[in-house]
Amino acid sequence: MEWYYILLIVFASLLVLYALLLLAIYLWANSLFNKRQDKQHGIKYFAASDFDDIVATPIEFRNNKNKVLRGFIYQVKDIELISEEVIIFFQGIGMGHLSYTKEIVKLARETGRPVIGFDYQGCDASDGKKTQGFYKTLYDAEAAIKYVETTFPNHLIHLVGHSWGGFLSANVLSVYPSKQVVSVTSLSAPNSMPDLITSFLKDKAYGKWVIWLFTYLNEGKLAKITTVKSIVHNEVKTLIVHGRSDNVVLYYRSGRLYLNAAKDVNHIEPIIFESKRHLVYLTNEAEAKQEEMNRNLATYAKDETKRQAYIKTIDWDAVTDDDETVFAAIKDVIRMSGHGKH
Repeated sequence: MEWYYILLIVFASLLVLYALLLLAIYLWANSLFNKRQDKQHGIKYFAASDFDDIVATPIEFRNNKNKVLRGFIYQVKDIELISEEVIIFFQGIGMGHLSYTKEIVKLARETGRPVIGFDYQGCDASDGKKTQGFYKTLYDAEAAIKYVETTFPNHLIHLVGHSWGGFLSANVLSVYPSKQVVSVTSLSAPNSMPDLITSFLKDKAYGKWVIWLFTYLNEGKLAKITTVKSIVHNEVKTLIVHGRSDNVVLYYRSGRLYLNAAKDVNHIEPIIFESKRHLVYLTNEAEAKQEEMNRNLATYAKDETKRQAYIKTIDWDAVTDDDETVFAAIKDVIRMSGHGKH
């Protein structure tokens, strides 16, 4: 056999192996968003009952797959609510909305608006053996908006989300362009699934296009949705908050893109924090403590006795201390795009 045939076979074999490797990476990353997501055993999750001034009213509604999604409307007791406005909060990956109870409560207290927190399909209190996945969970976000439109037909709607929830808040209007939504707040959001996965590949551009192909074949037209496109074209007041040191949703694959997009439009307000990482809504000190906590929990993962002993030492208020600067910015966007109170 001629040498160039051998070289061609070797090259083709390497190309196939690389494509298979990228497929394996894609399937692994995709599985993170598709599997059932429940609270971690033994971890403290705040609930409305932990706050004397908060009342939580149970709600449920169905998504496009007829699965029941469950959550609560959180509001402060005995105060005059801002009339005809409501906030919908979208959580990040890993568990239900109770992992963000303190943030939901803070939004209710500081804005005077009721806040809806709910679990996606396949998350905690909601039905489903698995979630709909990175993109199709947009239909759960759509279902939440439709619930508000039906229950509160004259209310203005403000969307707030973190990480995966930040992607949903920024992109759901590209799936369902509700006229009642007047503001979007997106915290630490990925631009797309291919961008998120390419971050694991150390920014190899040729890998991104293969990942994009896998995404398109799996998701169809939803794969065309990106946060940059959505926030530019949706034309509602949009707050983007990102940390330049984000180690999960990398800045150059996300925050930098939003910053550039904001140069050409007036309705996008980007805020980039130099030292913040992925949990951009926390203080730097709280995020550092939470990262330390997660490392320790991983260390004791195979020893439940030591794990539970360590959990008893955690200062839950310290690891969930919210950043006043971030919440002041969220409050301003909601106030300016709503009825202007608080």
